[in-house]
Amino acid sequence: MANERMSANERTAQLTLVGYKIARTKGIRKVTRAAVARETGVSDGLLNRYFGGREGLRFAVLEHAVAENDAKTLAEASEHYELPKPLKKTLRAEIDRLVRH
Repeated sequence: MANERMSANERTAQLTLVGYKIARTKGIRKVTRAAVARETGVSDGLLNRYFGGREGLRFAVLEHAVAENDAKTLAEASEHYELPKPLKKTLRAEIDRLVRH
């Protein structure tokens, strides 16, 4: 899986999706560069290159959760993960929107 040649966009999507699957099954706090690296067989350094660190990876996962209308992951993140206030406000608004629909 990791040895396949992928474009930067394809690799970013792959890594984000793996992080999202970890968040769905284990919670957002378990989404780490090491965990995604283990699942995909890529180096921790590659994840750092694409996301700039754990926070960037988690942010990409949460963006994916928004795109998937995944209220469960968003709610868990907003309740149990210390997010920057602007992101937490955005997530709460998105959760409210999802609950209304």
